[in-house]
Amino acid sequence: DMALSEDGSLAVASGDRPEILVFDPHTGATLGELKTDGNVTHLALDADGTVLIALTQRHQLACWRMSGELSGAPLWSIKDAFTNIALDRRAACLLVTLDDGQLWSLRVSDGARMDQEQAHEGPLRVLDISHDGRRAVTGGEDHACRSWQIGEDLKLEPLATVKDLHRSGLDKATIHPSSEYAATSDHRGVIFQWKL
Repeated sequence: DMALSEDGSLAVASGDRPEILVFDPHTGATLGELKTDGNVTHLALDADGTVLIALTQRHQLACWRMSGELSGAPLWSIKDAFTNIALDRRAACLLVTLDDGQLWSLRVSDGARMDQEQAHEGPLRVLDISHDGRRAVTGGEDHACRSWQIGEDLKLEPLATVKDLHRSGLDKATIHPSSEYAATSDHRGVIFQWKL
């Protein structure tokens, strides 16, 4: 996986090894290497490249502050049946999905779980957070897509559920920068856009 900060100041990538390479995207120079407990499946950077979140194949979730020495231990780490991550661009909220359909909101500063909801029946596969950090969208193997309000206290409030848009497994969910629309795609290449 790979990620690029919104401001273009930092890039991170991981391949078939239990490490994350940190790059200067302008020069291509390697700035550091972070060790993980296994191969990385998901990476996320906040808008200015100061916070990195990684999820490994061993379901280890870890957070680093990207300043100073770039080879140290993570700020915090948690292990559970995590499947996907979405980081708020302000690095206040991290949403994580679990195999059993749960959606958790974590406070990025310390990894504390602020809320959890049973979002779907069965595995939750896709998720995204809006540009303003106030909305989220999820999709599960139950062929349902849900929208969520994220409160200032990082509590999750379900807004709407759209069922049976897709007839096969979901690949991706994304929220338009206006936070008014979401789009989801499935394994067959079918894309639906819907109002949040």
